[in-house]
Amino acid sequence: MSKLNVYKEKRVVGSPNAQRLALVLILFAFWMLLSGSLYPKFVFFGIVTSVVAAWLTYPFLLIPNQTLTKNYFLLGISPWKAICYAFWITWEVFLANLDVIRATMRSEIHINPKVVKFNFYTDNPMAMVVLANSITLTPGTVTMNVQETGLFEVHALTDSAREGLISGNMQKKAAWLFDEKYYFEVVEEEA
Repeated sequence: MSKLNVYKEKRVVGSPNAQRLALVLILFAFWMLLSGSLYPKFVFFGIVTSVVAAWLTYPFLLIPNQTLTKNYFLLGISPWKAICYAFWITWEVFLANLDVIRATMRSEIHINPKVVKFNFYTDNPMAMVVLANSITLTPGTVTMNVQETGLFEVHALTDSAREGLISGNMQKKAAWLFDEKYYFEVVEEEA
């Protein structure tokens, strides 16, 4: 897809102009953070550089869905939802740390490692990426494999980690982050 065709593209989900503006603002904020100066020349160069970089890189930040009928912007999430998700995943990581500590610090170790397979599918592929990374980020669970069909294979160290995966709460939050409808179904558990 050529650069000019991207700007006429009808399959982009959301407003391309709003997405480009968000990209310019993110790049400009990063520029200002790195430069650390409010001199007019640095601000001017920051604005120009951010606009040019956003114009050049925007097509690379569009991700097609499986059926190639839509293109999703990589950074196309609400900042408010991103902040809420960050607090939620931080809390989940804290709770999972406590769970792993309890399971391993007793006189008898209470781990029961199993592989959990479940189907999770959304139209936006970024929701699946965020879910896989969130699972791996949480202690006691590791995403081993994700297939294009949405089949996740996750290693869970403890029973409560496995129950958390089966409950579908993390899957629901990942879909919520991207305003996506989702399909979730537990396939099987292996020893």
